[in-house]
Amino acid sequence: MRIVIASAGRERADPAAPLVADYLARIRKRLPAEETVLRDDRRLTARVAEDRRRGHLIVVLDERGRQLGSADLAGLLRSWMNEGLRGATFVIGGAQGLPAGMRAAADEVLALSRMTLPHRLARLVLAEQLYRALEILRGSPYHK
Repeated sequence: MRIVIASAGRERADPAAPLVADYLARIRKRLPAEETVLRDDRRLTARVAEDRRRGHLIVVLDERGRQLGSADLAGLLRSWMNEGLRGATFVIGGAQGLPAGMRAAADEVLALSRMTLPHRLARLVLAEQLYRALEILRGSPYHK
């Protein structure tokens, strides 16, 4: 299964970018993973449509979504892997939120928090939680 983090915004001068890259490098030791930061909603929508055509599950992050604990996210990843899912694309909106219709078109809507997070921070929290979920599945002491 491939993990994609797709977000709208600007990566330039992002102080969280090295931390996100570190977690993605850790994730890549277990699964193929990538991050893409797209400049605008139109490009983000096109990327999501492309990933859906490739057989990816589309997971939108929104504060109104379903909240999971780390172990619950690990269980969700496990079920997707057991189903033979080709990939999961996690979508984070930019400063103006999600593109129109993206939430309604998603296969899953999850919340990192009930609070609205800046997209840069949301990318970091998501990357760490995905890494943590994989470590839980592995039985690593990282989660403790």
